[in-house]
Amino acid sequence: MKTEVNNMADYYISMYETYYGYTEDQFLESNEFKSRDEFLKALKLEYRRNKCFDEYVRTIISDKEINKYYEDNVFGDVKTKYISVAGTNDDSKSLAERIINRLNNGETYDAVVEHYKDRITVKDLDYVAFDSTIDKTYLTELKKLNNNSYTKEAIKDTDSYKIIFKEDSKDKASLEDIKDRIIKILANEKKDADSTLLYKALIEMRKDAKVEIKDTGLAKEYDKYIKMYTAKND
Repeated sequence: MKTEVNNMADYYISMYETYYGYTEDQFLESNEFKSRDEFLKALKLEYRRNKCFDEYVRTIISDKEINKYYEDNVFGDVKTKYISVAGTNDDSKSLAERIINRLNNGETYDAVVEHYKDRITVKDLDYVAFDSTIDKTYLTELKKLNNNSYTKEAIKDTDSYKIIFKEDSKDKASLEDIKDRIIKILANEKKDADSTLLYKALIEMRKDAKVEIKDTGLAKEYDKYIKMYTAKND
């Protein structure tokens, strides 16, 4: 924990230095810390609280939820690339559709890219996984494709139209091999869906005989959050 907390402290201080030109002392003063040790103490408290929270959320994820996510959302790693036309207006869509027509008529990917190179962006993403950080719309469309195929319609995202290519795919990993990754995704979904989950977690931590809040600082944080939660639900 000591290393993680010190890294967190260095990160915050460096961010203030980069964006505001603050020295470490100026950072501490502006955030009302009397010393680096006091700042580290606050970060340790946050670290412990978040760790306890994460552990609690993992306990409320059922095997049924995990199995359903595995069946509905997990796929083997996919090798993919795309052609992107900037903009979401009719002209951009029209250009993307013309590119698709040329591909449909047998023109190769390389030939199309060469022909439109000044009007498009291309990117090879190599292999992407089910929990990749790329756009969800992209992943959804990618899952629909067979190997060595591409989207027959231009896919609109926030700032462009894309033609998505699926070149190859690997076998789907076993549930056992990726279970922790699924749990992480489901945990984040639960946190996003319920703004009171942190309060519930702290309450359950106190109720559960297996989890004791021995740290006095964390115990004080617990009391503060319970008061906030109670006030919210009165």
